[in-house]
This record gives sequence, C-alpha cells and structure tokens, in this order.
Amino acid sequence: RALAVGLAAQGIAVLRFDKVTYEHTFKIAADPKLTLKRETVDDALAAVRFLKERKDVDASRIFVAGHSQGGFAMPLIVDADKDRAIKGTILLSGPSGKFADILVEQQQELIKRLKGLGADTAPYEQNAAQVKAVADMVNDPRYSVDRLPENFPLGSPYWWYEQRDYVPVELAKKQSGPMLVLQGENDWQVPVDQLEGWKSGLKDRTDVEYKSYPKVTHLLAEYDGVSTGSEYGQPANVAEAIVNDIAAWVKKLP
Repeated sequence: RALAVGLAAQGIAVLRFDKVTYEHTFKIAADPKLTLKRETVDDALAAVRFLKERKDVDASRIFVAGHSQGGFAMPLIVDADKDRAIKGTILLSGPSGKFADILVEQQQELIKRLKGLGADTAPYEQNAAQVKAVADMVNDPRYSVDRLPENFPLGSPYWWYEQRDYVPVELAKKQSGPMLVLQGENDWQVPVDQLEGWKSGLKDRTDVEYKSYPKVTHLLAEYDGVSTGSEYGQPANVAEAIVNDIAAWVKKLP
C-alpha cells in the first residue's frame, strides 16, 4: 500500500490486488496441480487487460511491478503478454535463479547473519538442513510432474516440479522491453547476489537498469541493523527512495 500511495501521489495510477493464494487459500490448497502461471502470471495479465479498458489510464504506458516471487515470475508474465500490452516491468527483490536454490541460499544467508550477531544458530541450521533436503528432492532428476515423490513435505509437489527448470534470467535474456531491477542490500531472503545474477545474465541487454539500496530489507523498508526477519513486525513504510526511483524511471521513458 505504501508503494501504491507513494506512486499515486506522483501522478502514477496503481492497481494492486491480493494473490489468489491469499484470497482463495482453501481452494488453492485443494488443487493438486497448481502452477506458478495460475498463481501469479494469469492474474497479472488480467490486471493489465482491465487497465487497458479504463479511460483514465494511458493504455500505452502500463507497467507491471512484482515483488519477490512476483519478480521471479516477471519473465513468464512478459512471455505470456502476447499482444505486447506491457510497456515495462519493475522487479523488486526478485530472484534471478531457480526457486528451490534460492530457498537454500536464504537459509545460509540467515545463518551467516545470525552468527555475525553472536546468536545461537543451532535451530536455524536444523531448519536449513530440512530446506536443503527439500531442494535436493526437487532437483532430483528421478522426479517430475509425471512422477511425483510421495510424502512431499512442502505443499503441492506439482507446483515445484512444474517450474523446476525455470530460470528467470535465462528467459529474460530472450526478451526485450524496459526493465528496472531494484534490490535491497540488507535482504537475507533474496540476497544481493541475485541482483548480480540479473546483471551478468542480461549484460547484453541495453534496456535494463539496476539499483540497490544499502539499508533496504526484503520488505522494501530501510532498517539500520542487520536484517534477520526479527524486525519484520515493526511498523515501516517502503523506502522513499524506491518510490521516487520507480516514479522517475516510469516518467522518463518515452
């Protein structure tokens, strides 16, 4: 909401909506074949189509912004936008690599940060081992959407295996269109090396801009300490610099 209000204050109309997994939690949980496309891509494109029909919106300047998994899915959204209705995309703390791998990385990053703070990391290391076991299962070539493992411990296994080989930056290499990639350097859930993945993977594209923010956490808020998630409950707004940078980027594009 803070991001939407901030952009609206600068003359940029914003449509935000709840994810289907939030709005229809039980229906989604009962669907054994949920896909990333149905969870994220379809509704984003439905929002674009809705905006195109509004007379108070410039249909030639519709941008899609995605945070975290929304950024992860952005190349899929662009790929599915067959009539090229999207002018540009904004990725906020979006992973550039595989989803299962980022879960392992974020646990390692959290443990590293907690050790630096002198905290007891034993419980976190146990959780990290469990996450690693799940990621190894997902990456195991013996399994697929046609041969799912039994007793999968993390939600619907179909969701994981359907997009197992999807690497956002690899798909984005084949695409074009203005893209703004923003990343908090104080983010342990999507560590800053994921931004480097975008930079190196898209080095041949001239339509992508990048920016990182030293204090910004995964919640897009500034935090003076080392983010470990313990501060997530504290009231905070999206960093003003992020709002201003998005607004300036949108307005400068022809």
